Amino acid sequence: MRLDLSSPLASFAARLFAGLGASVIKVEPPDGDPLRRRGPFWCGREGQDGGLDFIANNLNAATSSPMVTYELAGSDLVIRHEDGAVRWRGKPDGYPVKAISPLERNAGAVVLLDYMSGAKNFANLLRVGNDGSVAWRASPPDHSGKDAFVEFSWDGSELLANSWSCYQVRIDPVTGAVTCQVFTK
Repeated sequence: MRLDLSSPLASFAARLFAGLGASVIKVEPPDGDPLRRRGPFWCGREGQDGGLDFIANNLNAATSSPMVTYELAGSDLVIRHEDGAVRWRGKPDGYPVKAISPLERNAGAVVLLDYMSGAKNFANLLRVGNDGSVAWRASPPDHSGKDAFVEFSWDGSELLANSWSCYQVRIDPVTGAVTCQVFTK
């Protein structure tokens, strides 16, 4: 494992190590390393260095709100306060929950609702707040027929989702907007 705490000039070496399979952790200033804004980029996305884990050097970014945990109990989403008390339990939008993934810094969770339960063009990928409220719903990419998301992945920096119509989309975790879509079949 290598830890890069250096200037932007050494970032190129960190990229090379990561490309060769080394585990590299990079600590950056809050606005990021300038090298992350140099191409080429997948789907036009700046700042994605494959294999590098980034830690923003911003100690003021931590939240002061109480920590919560997210659980899947049957087909219900359960949000618990740090003392174990249930803060919210239920089915967002009234549909069964298929998968959940908490976001960093106590910023809610991404929730996948059961796509077999929804109507035509079911926006079944949501971000919920710590109180169970829906912050956004991501729209499926195929608007010509019945479409929904079937799975998603969140690695702490990138939210990817696959749809029934064979699209993989990148979704902005803050707004829920689809920022890139690629047909995968």
